[in-house]
Amino acid sequence: MEVSHVQNAYSKIASKYADEFYKELDNKPLDRYLLKAFCSMIRKNGIACDMGCGPGHITRYIHNRGINIIGMDISKGMIQQAKKLNPGIDFEEANMLELNCIERKFSGIISHYSIVHFEASELKMVFNGINSILEEDGLLLIAFHVGDEALFVKELLEEEVNMDYIFHNFDRVLIQLREFNFKVIEAFCREPYEGYEYMSRRGYILCKKGTEMNK
Repeated sequence: MEVSHVQNAYSKIASKYADEFYKELDNKPLDRYLLKAFCSMIRKNGIACDMGCGPGHITRYIHNRGINIIGMDISKGMIQQAKKLNPGIDFEEANMLELNCIERKFSGIISHYSIVHFEASELKMVFNGINSILEEDGLLLIAFHVGDEALFVKELLEEEVNMDYIFHNFDRVLIQLREFNFKVIEAFCREPYEGYEYMSRRGYILCKKGTEMNK
């Protein structure tokens, strides 16, 4: 991932992105179901993290269900939008390739399409970082575009950008998570909601951190 390209692009489009996607959950029943499942299973006196939170709509959805949660994003512009749209919730800048620098531990982490800019070879570093900041038995809910495509995007929401959007092989992601001893609770794909999102298959994995790393 070209970090500066992603930071600059999302800061440039932050306001338009919030206008376009802040209410996207209204038309995504499976996403809502899994987020509710996450809320029902997480340790209630812990703190959750929405990793790659964008304008904070997922963070707000979890917060409204009584879960203590913070949002993190690599884009300063997105964090500004999230703070504006979601008063009363904490948001911080963070790079998912540098999660080992975070000292706190979370009882649950959501990664809702936030691995879309990472090469398959970078996912091991991302999952290692998530593992390092997740409590034992902590939950991870990850959603991503399924496939073998890599799209180079020069324009998004009528703004010039320079980003790669990378789809991931579903089985390969499962294997990588299990290498870090994540215990899979639910794992499946769905077809796209036509008219409401990009026409790609979506993968969802809800899992729990184990106590020992696989060798």
